[in-house]
Amino acid sequence: MNRKYYIKFFQEISHQDKARNYNFTGGHLGTFSNPFITYQAIENLRKNNTSKYFLLCAFARILFLLILSIIPLKNLAIFIRALLRKILNKKLKLSSELLVLSVGKGKPENDPYLSKILVLLKSKFDYLKIVGGKQVKDLGFNFFEQVFTLFDFVKCFIFILYSQYAAILYLLIFLFGKKSLVSKVFFINYCLEEIISGALYKNYLLDIFGKRISKCGRYKKLIFPMEGRNWEKKIVSNHSKSNCKIVGFIHCAITPRHLSLTSKMFYSLNEIPSIVITPSTMAYKVISKTFKSTRIVRGSFIRGFYTPDNFPIKKNSILFALTSNILESEMIVKSILKSNLQNRFKVEIRLNPNTSTFKKIKNIIESNNLSLFSGFSKSLPLVCLFRSSSTAIEYLSLGVNPIYINLKSGFSNNIFDLDNVYNFTELDIDKFDSFLPYKLLYDKKKCIEISNYYLKISNQLDFIDYIKD
Repeated sequence: MNRKYYIKFFQEISHQDKARNYNFTGGHLGTFSNPFITYQAIENLRKNNTSKYFLLCAFARILFLLILSIIPLKNLAIFIRALLRKILNKKLKLSSELLVLSVGKGKPENDPYLSKILVLLKSKFDYLKIVGGKQVKDLGFNFFEQVFTLFDFVKCFIFILYSQYAAILYLLIFLFGKKSLVSKVFFINYCLEEIISGALYKNYLLDIFGKRISKCGRYKKLIFPMEGRNWEKKIVSNHSKSNCKIVGFIHCAITPRHLSLTSKMFYSLNEIPSIVITPSTMAYKVISKTFKSTRIVRGSFIRGFYTPDNFPIKKNSILFALTSNILESEMIVKSILKSNLQNRFKVEIRLNPNTSTFKKIKNIIESNNLSLFSGFSKSLPLVCLFRSSSTAIEYLSLGVNPIYINLKSGFSNNIFDLDNVYNFTELDIDKFDSFLPYKLLYDKKKCIEISNYYLKISNQLDFIDYIKD
């Protein structure tokens, strides 16, 4: 697909959702659970597919989703979870001048984004987390719902029904608007999916949370991991009239999927943080072109890599670096087995253990008798076949050449596509059977130089200086 086309397409989707109610409108393509179906849907838009069969299938699906959305059971479950998180945990004493807002379970020292900084901070800080799942008791961290007052919970209760039916009414009005029929089908379909999943309701709760902490007025600084998501924009916009300095830390390798970070027109002025810290020179260059109204810092990648001491390259070893997308991972596992690659080479598959899908993908790998990466041994793989750009850069820093796995549909997740400075190889997913990874592009010294350009590793104390500014 033409990149300019789908950037423009998602810009229009983003403008359609000015209230930032949904996740898929944020310009972060990682929010789509099935990027292949999404890609096909946009291709239908581009070709203006108005065939009777396509429209019949689309409207049948929308009708089915509409029926499911009438009873907001997911909203009720999320409300009960929020209420239990408030009742079952100790009363918060929010007194610090610094607020750290992060995602996922775990104590500050185990934070997947900022742990190396938080353990070194000498000043006290409030640590609030956005956590999915069924957990209601905090284990060394605080849920964002614990900030809610009785009045906030009254609003949350009202929103169980209000958010659902107000959204459906808006979609019915939108259906009679001026957009093309295929555009309407796309937008309404994904809106209904998020209404049913509870994503819309959860975003309402995050909006209430953002307004609550902005009313506290005690914070001089707020830090959060920045990926261009809509809830981030709401948090920042809720503080736009306060004196709080908002610091967005881009913690990962940015890729073509991060449309809102690499393209203009996905942010309003009041949604941009006071400071944006980037993880590398490349990210700094890209982000500086996108956000010209704020301060951009040429920072570093603090999640860090464990670097083995001069481990040799094992020529019969291949590492696969996968993302948290279950469908992608299933496709790649099936292709490995079909090509018999695991019998020609030692194949290891590496996942991010901090994602919600880790256990499911791990089960897929192990049930097919493939090896899951469990840590560095005494050697390194010859190449890293990747979908996860951050992991690819990690191996690049060790002298291992990366090769992007092209799924031939969906959206590129290849960090090297953003600037095309280095011509790394791509491999089609159906070419594993003929793959011979012996022609390497760069030696170890050049690999390390390139990796620092894409993700710069530095001392954590330097990063603390950035956030003290």
